[in-house]
Amino acid sequence: MNQCEISERIISIADKYGSRNPQQLKQLKHSFAKYDKEELFRGCIQIFAEKSSNSFERQQLAGRLLYTVRPQVHIKIKEVVRLCLDTYDVSVEELPWYLCSLVGKERVLALLEELTIESITENERDSLDTMIYWTKCYST
Repeated sequence: MNQCEISERIISIADKYGSRNPQQLKQLKHSFAKYDKEELFRGCIQIFAEKSSNSFERQQLAGRLLYTVRPQVHIKIKEVVRLCLDTYDVSVEELPWYLCSLVGKERVLALLEELTIESITENERDSLDTMIYWTKCYST
């Protein structure tokens, strides 16, 4: 299963059952366990990068999946955050928490702070400020 198929599956589940159905999350985790962790990561991040009418449910489920499975991938966190800033739903704390689980809270905070000096839109600034907030709330 590639990243597009993974993304489509998450979207389908989120649209049909919402993001808080524990049985659906368990089934997704089980079915994705045999697939490449990089593809899983990319499929989830793709959901954060897309605009949609049901973005909260989709991002929430993708975030919960990332945070519970914690695929260990090598990524450039600043690039991931930049990709998601414009479409990030500020109610989804699992994305910043997942990033913290990969490289540590202090490293994520430092990278997010670096982005605050870049030229970004007001919406992106709100998303970035919220990611900083959620990162500060992270505890191991």
